[in-house]
Amino acid sequence: MSGTDSLSKGVFSFKKASPSSRKSPKKKLKHSPVPVPNAPFLYHDIKSITGNILSRLQKSSFDSVISEVISFLGQPISKSTVISTGVIVTGVNLPDHGDFFSFLHQEIRLKTTNHVAHVKSSSITTLKALVASIVKQLMNQNNSKEENNSEELKRRDLLFPVFQSWYANQYSSDESRPPCVIILEDFESFGESLLQELLYNVREYCEKLPFILLMGVATSVDSVHRALPTNLTSNLSIRKFSSQSSTQTFAEVVDKVIISNEKVPFKLGDKVFKLLFDIFLFHDFSINNFLSGYRFCLLEHLTSNIGKLLMRSVSQLSHNELEVYRRVRSFRKYVEDDISSRAKLLIDDDEFRACLKKCLKQLEASTNGFNKAVEIMHAIVMNLQRNPIGKYLHTAYLSALSEEFCETSEYKEVFQLLGFLEQTDLQKIINKIVEVAKDDDNLERSLSTHLTSLKNLKNNETPEEIIFESSSPEKIDKPIEFKTRLSRTQWQENLKENMMKERKKIASVYEGIRSDVLSCLHHYFIENLKPPTTLPFHEVKFFNNSASVKRHLIGDHRLSIQAALSYPGDYLENDDLMKVEKFEIPPILPDISIAFKLYSECGKLINLYDWLQCWLSVIKGENEKDEGNDNVLQARFSQAVAELQFLGFIKSSRRKTDHVSRLTWGAY
Repeated sequence: MSGTDSLSKGVFSFKKASPSSRKSPKKKLKHSPVPVPNAPFLYHDIKSITGNILSRLQKSSFDSVISEVISFLGQPISKSTVISTGVIVTGVNLPDHGDFFSFLHQEIRLKTTNHVAHVKSSSITTLKALVASIVKQLMNQNNSKEENNSEELKRRDLLFPVFQSWYANQYSSDESRPPCVIILEDFESFGESLLQELLYNVREYCEKLPFILLMGVATSVDSVHRALPTNLTSNLSIRKFSSQSSTQTFAEVVDKVIISNEKVPFKLGDKVFKLLFDIFLFHDFSINNFLSGYRFCLLEHLTSNIGKLLMRSVSQLSHNELEVYRRVRSFRKYVEDDISSRAKLLIDDDEFRACLKKCLKQLEASTNGFNKAVEIMHAIVMNLQRNPIGKYLHTAYLSALSEEFCETSEYKEVFQLLGFLEQTDLQKIINKIVEVAKDDDNLERSLSTHLTSLKNLKNNETPEEIIFESSSPEKIDKPIEFKTRLSRTQWQENLKENMMKERKKIASVYEGIRSDVLSCLHHYFIENLKPPTTLPFHEVKFFNNSASVKRHLIGDHRLSIQAALSYPGDYLENDDLMKVEKFEIPPILPDISIAFKLYSECGKLINLYDWLQCWLSVIKGENEKDEGNDNVLQARFSQAVAELQFLGFIKSSRRKTDHVSRLTWGAY
């Protein structure tokens, strides 16, 4: 039998002859970052602009809900076992809930009461810790004297009876007592038993203390009834508050940050924008995470060679930097379209600089016109019976940016619906377009003229003017003669054909105005609704490297873990480990890396004893003498196997007690 034959399938390791026979590994090339001196300043400027826009939008969206909550807290509280409870339905955008509740906490302290306790489920697991946190926050006042008194209390004294006596000393019975507000930010994340015990305690003291509960719910009010028994929910006077949906806030952020903000010279390409939109829509509904991805794209673009022109003028570029822009794909296509007259741009730096300036100005004008055309298209679609391109501005922007929108079926459907509009509906759409197209004088002047004609037509008391385009009236009154005898059906068909030939073509004044309006809009969209990404040097302004963004924002966890276990030197930045080749298993590797490389050579079932013996042979190296205690080595191996099981590579097998099942294959 050969050296690797066995009755049971096991794990075998093969040692190399000597370290001297190894081939010297090739050194990996490290790409040095390109120095971009003005990149930090522009990045922080755009970051501050987006942050200010987000804070303003959040404040405007929070104001309506918070004003309702403040008025709810100002209502008189009756001394009974019924607890006033406000359920704030915030939606499933969990990463953004902290901003809302921190802002709510500040507003309640400023406008209603200083006795506010804000608790989260992540930091509290027991009732004792929960009550202590609530009492400590409720007793924390603004003046220093009361703060010192609360700090003197020990943790064991932070209980509701202590707070009751403290509250009675602070406010007499005749004085109007401010409410004691308890905010549970993530209601669904608390344990049901913990919530029930807390509410039982609050109910015992609500006759003497004016407690008000505010619960943050991500789904619906039904989750409160599912988590609490009937004898508790019957003591809750629940009022529902709903915040603005995250999709509507996202639409406002995209409009203010990406589309209509001319202060930001950076734009997202269609692939990257769709990727960030999909992450928002299918992962977390988080506006903050979307803006984090946007800032990452900005940083990635500014650190590239193409993004330098956002911070420098064309006249400052050297010959080597101009060569970088000559290799841009859009410029090469621009030269190939007319190579006879544009070939000199590849040689002459002065002419190339002039061409680059001209193209960048054209790109800026085209981008502004494209954004305005998208807003006009969105204003039209929002007033139609159907929404062929969606009801949000970002969906229209993405559709127009990804392809020639004027050639799509959605564009034809929009104009088909416009052709069926009545006079009042058309007048309403023209008013919307005129409001949006304030900067475009030609379109505004043309539509204003048609709008005036529609108003005059509407104010005219006489019926619409009819235009006749036919022969003389004598021909209409002349009876129709048939040479042969016809049946009733044939007679009707021939009569219909003759009448259609003789019928006058009727065209109303309104239909003429409507066709002129549609023609005007069609020519405007043909001219302005072209994607700017089709122009030369659009890479300077538009970032469209979706592969890089996906690799950093949506990492493949399994591939990342396998790469780290196979090449630990790249992650640990150890020069000795970097020299290890792919199929080498030297003893200097971490224990889990050795176990994983041996695991990769196995089948469906792995014998733990064979795996251990092979792992020990690698650890001990060529010297078969023991290096330390075998119990320590077995413990290290057990820890490595447990870590692989935790990472999802193996699981225990029911077929054989001394075997484990392999769960992953390939991709390493």
